[in-house]
Amino acid sequence: MSKRGRPPFGVVLKFRILVLQDLHGLSLGQTEYLVCDRLSWMRFCWLGPVDAVPDATRVAASPQRNTSGEMTAIKVGKRACDIRPEKLARLGRMSRTSPPMRSQRRAGLIDTTNMVSDV
Repeated sequence: MSKRGRPPFGVVLKFRILVLQDLHGLSLGQTEYLVCDRLSWMRFCWLGPVDAVPDATRVAASPQRNTSGEMTAIKVGKRACDIRPEKLARLGRMSRTSPPMRSQRRAGLIDTTNMVSDV
């Protein structure tokens, strides 16, 4: 690894920022701003007031890489549902049963009259 340039941000810091993003239903840009703005969020991420906060492009999760077996199956012509059926089934199940985010309900974007509460 090169000694030049800025050292990479820690994995734990990126994870904590992603946790904040998911808990509050924010975009990466909004999360970056709030980590810089709120002292409580800085403390959660183990940052001090003078520490650098990674920007949204550095925190974004890298795309999932295919294994060598999956690459071979793709070259042969198999479809994604044939290669990883458990992954697609889990994604489909999550998208059908996951409730709307709290921030959407608070903003009035979703009708909550017939909805069961989260608590």
